[in-house]
Amino acid sequence: MNQLRITIVSFQYYERNLRLLPWRYVYEFSQQFLNLGHEVSIVTDGYPEFVKEDPIGGVSVIHLSHVKHFPPRNFKSIKKTISEIDPHVVLWQMGFTNFFQKRLYETLNYPIVALIGSSFYWRREIIEHLKISEINSERNLLSTSLAETFLPKILLRKTLNSDAIKLVVAMSQNNTERLKKIGVAPEKLVYIPPGVDSYFFKNTSEKEVYDARIDASEDAGKFLVTYLGPPLLTRGVDTLLKALDYALDRFPNLKCRLRALFLFRIREGEYGIQRNKVIKLFDRFKHKEVVRVKSGFLSGSEIRAYMAASDLIVFPFKHVISDFPLGVVEAMSMGKLVMSTRVDGIPELLEGKRGIIVDPGDFVNIGRIFAHFSQNRWEIGEYGKRARCYMLERPTWNHSAEKMLELLSDLVKN
Repeated sequence: MNQLRITIVSFQYYERNLRLLPWRYVYEFSQQFLNLGHEVSIVTDGYPEFVKEDPIGGVSVIHLSHVKHFPPRNFKSIKKTISEIDPHVVLWQMGFTNFFQKRLYETLNYPIVALIGSSFYWRREIIEHLKISEINSERNLLSTSLAETFLPKILLRKTLNSDAIKLVVAMSQNNTERLKKIGVAPEKLVYIPPGVDSYFFKNTSEKEVYDARIDASEDAGKFLVTYLGPPLLTRGVDTLLKALDYALDRFPNLKCRLRALFLFRIREGEYGIQRNKVIKLFDRFKHKEVVRVKSGFLSGSEIRAYMAASDLIVFPFKHVISDFPLGVVEAMSMGKLVMSTRVDGIPELLEGKRGIIVDPGDFVNIGRIFAHFSQNRWEIGEYGKRARCYMLERPTWNHSAEKMLELLSDLVKN
């Protein structure tokens, strides 16, 4: 394969975001492209907070004042930057504002591959899954996702079907099918999932697991339910508390054998309003003795230890912004029993008894599941084996990047 010059346009491509999707997708691909001898550059926003050019992982990262042009004008800086790089191909991380930039893509004269990292919802799903109060309290976080949902589909369709955009890459089969239903040309659509991180296939020492269980529940023998993620209502924190309330009231003996750990992924200054709402929920929660809360941005080794210590890992989403929640994949890779909801592409991961799937907000069913598995812990291992085997068969980051490179090489040749 001849050496390619590849430019990736990605908004908010900052060090602090690289463990999260869609930035993890861009980071892993850029590293693999670089390792295979290709010339890679990333164009992002953040100037002047960040210096004009600041490499990450050996890849040149160019900071402009903005890469999201809304209203769709003032394209001069990004056109100038891309023309100076003169790439063979441009990968463009697409979000709401990008669907107003058709004119920009058509004037660049470089083949463009659209990277779709956000979830596309139908309007009825928003209405069914989210309360007005939840949308209002998290409106800053949901604004782009909701805008994409209510965006006239003809605008999205015209942009992605323009001659300038040669391929449209989705991270889940669910999003691939939805894009097809919206009217994106099927011959342009490609499904390239995020890779599975081999780090989460490694065994965790017995001491790490024991220490994590003691820290979470003060008793290594308890049935441990763990939530991982931000302190958000749209992530189902309130659903989980209601489920615990229901289960502990309905099954009184459960209190002596169940513990719940909330690992809130949060940096200093994040989620101020949303965190306060969640704190009020915990203040009103009746069974505080069964719950432990830890907040912070844990390291990979800490997350893995808490996951390994857990009996059931719960992602009770009502709405997800990223197309492919990495926490679900990481827990499955470790052979853990995962419970999540019928939202976005999650069912395609957990179907086939690789995990438990419930409807968003169904706290009664979740509570009954807690009671069932706390008494039938032998069943957990079977789910975990199926989940781990499935993950072992999925592509690694290297495999996914190699597939992308093959597509880019063919695109440049043609």
